[in-house]
Amino acid sequence: MDTDLDVAPEVTRDGEPDGQRDESMHALLLRLAGSLPDRVLTEARDALAAGRRLDVVQAVAFEAVSQPLQLDSDEIAALREELALSGGDLDLGLALEELRGERPPAPWQFLSDLPTTQEELASMVLPQDRSADPVDLLDPVDQALLAAASEMPKVRAVWRAWRMPSTARPWQDPLRVVVVSVDDDMDSLPAASAELRQVMVEAGDDEAQVEVCWAGVNAPYYQTLARSSSSLLWAARPPAPVTTARLFDGVDPERGPWFATNRPVVSDAGERDALLAALGDGVVIAWSSASMPDILAPDRGDVVPMHLRTDGTWLWSEAVGYYLEHYGLAPDPQLVAHLTGDEPVEPLDEISVHRALVHLCRPDAEAVVWQAPGADDDPVAPADASPADIPSPDGLTPAHPRLPDVASEARPDGGTLRPVSP
Repeated sequence: MDTDLDVAPEVTRDGEPDGQRDESMHALLLRLAGSLPDRVLTEARDALAAGRRLDVVQAVAFEAVSQPLQLDSDEIAALREELALSGGDLDLGLALEELRGERPPAPWQFLSDLPTTQEELASMVLPQDRSADPVDLLDPVDQALLAAASEMPKVRAVWRAWRMPSTARPWQDPLRVVVVSVDDDMDSLPAASAELRQVMVEAGDDEAQVEVCWAGVNAPYYQTLARSSSSLLWAARPPAPVTTARLFDGVDPERGPWFATNRPVVSDAGERDALLAALGDGVVIAWSSASMPDILAPDRGDVVPMHLRTDGTWLWSEAVGYYLEHYGLAPDPQLVAHLTGDEPVEPLDEISVHRALVHLCRPDAEAVVWQAPGADDDPVAPADASPADIPSPDGLTPAHPRLPDVASEARPDGGTLRPVSP
């Protein structure tokens, strides 16, 4: 993930350098959210919205030195530059140099809603899409937030998560964290952040935090984590269906997955390369730490990647590309039609990625099992299959192995699946 300080798009504000400095400070506060105390962050954002950059930079620098809080070299450079431009304490800037180092991620966990029972807790760690829900199902604070945000012409989407107490601070109450995606030509992100927070304060939540991020630009870790475990409350466009591409022709409950002996093969090199390129253009939304055995050449070991990709409309396993590249096995024919067709598609952005995550976290039990047109209605059992017509990439004789440890979902039980969001 790109976490460089320069996360503000290059937008000219009528030639005013002050606007660019505000954007740089806003980007810095996004980077430090979750690491700075909430009170310091709130006061800094209010000061930035009011144009008091000196108050912002001195408060942040003093807090960083007091903790101490490790800072990246670009964060130190940004703080020292603003201290110099604003007439701040240069000795404080020198003290920042002692903080140079890699800052560990803040130890927060986010939930999409607050559970009322222990049984609800498991579902609350999953992302939700509530953008089509009636507004009156939301609490008064969320309702006030959406009423204000939806009137801002540059706002694309609003997510709300609950930040749970960390193990280091178990006495803290859950905190409402709102992530807002806005167009890159929005005039003032600091002002939007302050305005939306004030709306929630007046509605009854004076602790809520608002993270306003540029659409189409990688958000820092804290905001990405919050968004990936949040409820999408409002979006500028309605939800579109997400379809999961099936990987295998069948899955035996004991022996694992298999391909039919007459599985379609893409023999044309140009067509294969075009499909591989289209598959690779999808965004990885779940990164698996485990690989799966090659079921056509088990002697090769665990070499099949199981990351999950999306283009905003379809969701597929990285294994689809593996079996296409090494054996020419055709992907799900509906996925192929989608990738090669000219029908309008859902834009690939934070909204569609979140909705794909919601779809992923509530999978159909048969999501990776698909019957290709013309495949055997009663295929040979996995142990007895002999797909001699499918070549192995390393010359080994392909076979359908026993895979007792492979789940019938698009990832092995032994791996961990981490959400990734642009």
